[in-house]
Amino acid sequence: MNMIGIGIVFVVFAIALFLIGLLVSFIGFSAGIIYLIAILLALIAAYFIKSGISSANAQEDAASAAPVYKLPDFKEFVFYASGVDGYCSDRIYDTFLCDNNPEYKLSKQEMIDECLVNDKVYSLEPSLGTCKILPDPNNRHDPNSLKILQGETQIGFVPDENVSTVKSLLADHPNAEIRCWITGGDYKLIKEEFPTDRGNRLYAMETGTDPVSVKVTIRYQ
Repeated sequence: MNMIGIGIVFVVFAIALFLIGLLVSFIGFSAGIIYLIAILLALIAAYFIKSGISSANAQEDAASAAPVYKLPDFKEFVFYASGVDGYCSDRIYDTFLCDNNPEYKLSKQEMIDECLVNDKVYSLEPSLGTCKILPDPNNRHDPNSLKILQGETQIGFVPDENVSTVKSLLADHPNAEIRCWITGGDYKLIKEEFPTDRGNRLYAMETGTDPVSVKVTIRYQ
């Protein structure tokens, strides 16, 4: 119970004693001591209520004066790298930027048992990591192009339509965070067919290859 609550309790007792004093006086007895105790309880109640109000105001002032921390307001520019098919995708496989996916080695029945149904399971796990974007002046096709590297491995180019925007962003925000998300490659897909008349579920397995794609996100303030 806070100080205001304690003060209210004393007020109730003071009022009760005052009423008792009135009753005693009505009967014909002296109620001076009762009134004195009631006044004392009223003074104690006033002290607690005043202290409680002062404490609440102090807490409110402290809360309003406390600094308000606001999370930085980040913006993002997202695009898909070009030039990933071909030798860039081969580099991704050769340098193991994506780890081998153990689920890809499962048999059809094992994938069904693991509920890996209706979703593609790639031979390499999708990779999320930081990357860097650098000028590529030695590019014989376009010396103004920008190349994308994860570590020391080139994984694509900035599309021509995004080059000027990316250059401006990186010039204005040299500390921008650049992340890439690599997906694609060989996959297995367990498809659930329509159930039979007996309620049994049928599954078919499809295999194929999706083009490797690199999604690039530039995050800046």
